[in-house]
Amino acid sequence: MRYIKFFAAFILSLISLELQAQNDNARFAPNLMQLLKYNEMGSSSKRSSYAIQSTKNKSIVSLLMKVNDQIDEGRLRTLGANVGTKAGNIWTLRVPIESLKAVTELKGIVYMEVAQQVRVQMDSARYAANIDSVIHGVGLPMPLRGKGVIVGVIDGGFDYTHPA
Repeated sequence: MRYIKFFAAFILSLISLELQAQNDNARFAPNLMQLLKYNEMGSSSKRSSYAIQSTKNKSIVSLLMKVNDQIDEGRLRTLGANVGTKAGNIWTLRVPIESLKAVTELKGIVYMEVAQQVRVQMDSARYAANIDSVIHGVGLPMPLRGKGVIVGVIDGGFDYTHPA
């Protein structure tokens, strides 16, 4: 009976540790978790799909994070981080890749994710918007060729590093 109680207590402690680990990881987006893993493994070739800029022998990663009152901006700066835009508790951040793990361990971070690479895909816009069907009048009373059309602007996203 004593062994059963010990075993049950052991299992419960393992479950609580697992739940705590899952709770800590919920602060980070999956792309950040993956980048941290690649960094830990020293796999710089797998980092190419992330928004990482190389400048002066340094690799800088752009981040978006939600913070609370416990965040220590001075500590961020000592780790080489450059805080960009602050929109309330949402901040942009540029961090040297070698300081990324240390930054994720700071108190005051509610959520953090790596900036996504954005590419303009105008080669497929005509197909996606069914422009050829409109020009040929498919499903319309007549073909539309563009005379008198008001043109809209397609925004390609936003730059995490821009001060605005």
